[in-house]
Amino acid sequence: MSVTPANAPVWTHHDSDPEGSLLQAFATAEQSAWAQLTTEGRVRAFRNILASTAYVLEELSMQPPPVSTEAGPKRLLTNLSARRYPTAEHLRAATLIARGPMLVPDPGKHTVYSAVTTDGQPAALGRPSIEETGAIPPILVGGLAVVGIVAVGIAICYGAQLAAEVIDRKLLREAQTERMIATQARAVALVDTHAQRELQAGKTLPWSAEELRVLGALEDLQRQLAAQQGTPLPNPFPGAVGAVGQAVGKAVEGAASTFSLLPVALAVGGGLYLLSR
Repeated sequence: MSVTPANAPVWTHHDSDPEGSLLQAFATAEQSAWAQLTTEGRVRAFRNILASTAYVLEELSMQPPPVSTEAGPKRLLTNLSARRYPTAEHLRAATLIARGPMLVPDPGKHTVYSAVTTDGQPAALGRPSIEETGAIPPILVGGLAVVGIVAVGIAICYGAQLAAEVIDRKLLREAQTERMIATQARAVALVDTHAQRELQAGKTLPWSAEELRVLGALEDLQRQLAAQQGTPLPNPFPGAVGAVGQAVGKAVEGAASTFSLLPVALAVGGGLYLLSR
């Protein structure tokens, strides 16, 4: 079944303390301190990392992410493809950041529902939208709504509705997945800071050695996890970079025009409070 705007899943997430819970999520991931949280706390933190991933993918395109207004939430991640990123380095960073959520689910076919979540409470599932193999859909942090048409959008939505026991298993008993999620969080934090500096400067800026090191570590862990699962590295959006050495020009040229990404929207008091901001 193909994904269209009519049947795409939507994840709407509300967090009662968006700034505090985001800071806790990233601190927990960095310290690998998942066991110190309750099951509900782990679910909440994991959802915040997913939401931040979607938000940073928007920032990295050098366009300020929309925020909520009285007229309602603005949409993020529309038309997500390689063409949105200004340089080869930005495209590679976006590819790696987007790929992370797609490697969390167990391999196999999964039914993806539209869902509403609050903090770390169980997801309220709506209509089944699509069935996908190893993919995920939409989100809302404090409120943010992600809709999934391209693979990364579907993957994020699916990750947000995973049962608590599955998230516990991933974070507490699957060491390779936990390491990848920890490095994902670190990469998202660094890329967020980089994107903010570029938005303030009004131009692209060189990537630091530390940023490149963390992105390289994330790619290594993604490759290891994909090999462990016996699956190829997933393609998160049209034109994503397949490998470090791949010619980005070829990736952009080959971007499929038949793909588009449904929205992500921010909907609570000024929008998503990301990381330390």
